[in-house]
Amino acid sequence: MNKNIILAIIILSNGNNSNANVFKSIALRHQNHPSIALNKALFESKRWCFYPNTYSNSYYAKATTDVGFKQLLDPSIDQKTAISFLNTFVPDLANDPIKKVEVAPLTIPALPRKGDSKLTFMNMHVVSESGAHFVIEMQALRHIMFDERSVFYLCNTYGRQLSEKQLQNYSWYLNLKPTIAIQVLDYDTNRVRGLQEKEGITDTLPKRVSKNPMVDDESIKHFKLKDINSGQEIDYLQMIQIELPRYSKKDLYPPQADFSTRDWWFSILKHANKYKPEDFDLMKKSNIKLPDFIESAFNRLDLQKWNPAMQKENRIQGDYLDSYSMLIDVERKESKAEGKAEGKAEAKIEMILKCNAKKMNIQLISELSNISKAEILKIIKENS
Repeated sequence: MNKNIILAIIILSNGNNSNANVFKSIALRHQNHPSIALNKALFESKRWCFYPNTYSNSYYAKATTDVGFKQLLDPSIDQKTAISFLNTFVPDLANDPIKKVEVAPLTIPALPRKGDSKLTFMNMHVVSESGAHFVIEMQALRHIMFDERSVFYLCNTYGRQLSEKQLQNYSWYLNLKPTIAIQVLDYDTNRVRGLQEKEGITDTLPKRVSKNPMVDDESIKHFKLKDINSGQEIDYLQMIQIELPRYSKKDLYPPQADFSTRDWWFSILKHANKYKPEDFDLMKKSNIKLPDFIESAFNRLDLQKWNPAMQKENRIQGDYLDSYSMLIDVERKESKAEGKAEGKAEAKIEMILKCNAKKMNIQLISELSNISKAEILKIIKENS
């Protein structure tokens, strides 16, 4: 079969279908094809499906989609990756690393993001063996008042950590444990522009950034309750924000022999979908030692091991993030245009044509750009 041809055949058979054996032989012959994954469990039960990877040129999923991020860290699969992630990015664990975590229920329902019910806030809540709570979230898209919402989730989790039985005890407060929120941001807060969702509501982040921008080699913010006079800290409530674009080490792919654990994490979070199986063969030949969690991490992100529903969700979310990235690029070009009308118009047209070339949905382009569908269609027609 031609390498560029992707089969998408779904067959639900009770064994009597006259075409079943034909499709079965095709599936077996090409089950190791890089663009095709065979769901063996369904195959063996005679309800089998043959489907392509969502990104035909990618072996591994983007770690910045919700489905990819959850799959990457889910402790119910194994605990290696979640433990490594927490020990890498939570400073308090540097001298006392955690060894075990368990999944805890979300303290409030995972609320949908505007415009796409597939993308939700608050990805994961885990508890360490010491009882500390960690609320972990991937935030690829910037939105108004993000920090304020994050504080809400943090405080909500802290305030609901005790059971009704514990609260009946007169010394209930002795059972309180630290709660730490960790957000992975796929944008640089130093470069944000003001957003406005409703009239009269002002985005607070640009003001904070203008007064106290991050310095060039910083990629992580760490918030704690701190007395501004004495400097005393209360560490039972913390918020850590990891800004992927700001990580200063430029060559995160392909991997280097001198990668630290933190380098590896940034490489996975930023470039997982660029990796290929042969990269790992080359690393072994080059004597590049892989941390214990790496094999587990890439096994979790291997698209050929995902079921069709997960692959579809990954594709939808990936397309959404690609659209958003284009819009961010346009915003930056508009900013460089220094307010000139022609510069903004050119950037807008370029964004629409790029989205259209990727066959993105017109409604999605309209929602992301605040440009009407009629105007988008007009621009496409005039430039076709």
